Amino acid sequence: MERDIETEFECFRTMERDIDTEFECFRTMERDIETGFECFRTMERDIETGFECFRTMERDIDTEFECFRTMERDIETEFECFRTMERDIDTGFECFRTMERDIEIEFECFRTMERDIETGFEWFRTMERDIDTEFECFRTMERDIETGFEWFRTMERDIETEFKFLIIFKRQRGSKRGL
Repeated sequence: MERDIETEFECFRTMERDIDTEFECFRTMERDIETGFECFRTMERDIETGFECFRTMERDIDTEFECFRTMERDIETEFECFRTMERDIDTGFECFRTMERDIEIEFECFRTMERDIETGFEWFRTMERDIDTEFECFRTMERDIETGFEWFRTMERDIETEFKFLIIFKRQRGSKRGL
C-alpha cells in the first residue's frame, strides 16, 4: 500500500497465486483524493485452463464519469470477449460496447448500445462477421422514448457471392404497422 499525504494519492496492490491450481490474481486500486479519481484493476489467470480475465473500473467523482472494461480470453478455445461500459452521471449518457471473437471458427461480433437518459434516445448496433464464409450482418435500432419513434435497419452481405440484402422498418408509437 502506497500513500502520498502531500498529493493525497493512494495505491493498493494485491497478488494471489495458488501453485496447486495454477491460478493467479492481481488487483490494483488507485485513488487521488484531491481530484476525485479512482481506478480499480483486476487480472485473473488460470494457467491450467488457459483462461484470462482483465477488469478495469475508472471513476471521476468530480465529473461523475465512470468507465468499466472487461477482457476475457480463453487460450485453449481461442475465444476473446471485450466489454466496455461508460456512464456520465452528470449528462445521463451511457454507452455499452461488446466485441466477441472466436479465432478457431473465425467468427466476430461487435455490439454497441448508447442511451441518453436526458433526451430518452437509444441506439443499438450489431455487426457480425464470419471470416471463413465471408458473411457479414449489420443491424441498427434507434428509439426515441419521448416521441415513440423506432427505426430498424438490417444489412446482410456475402462477400463471396456478392449478395446484399437491406431491410428498413420504421414505426411510430400508437401505430400498429410500420411506416
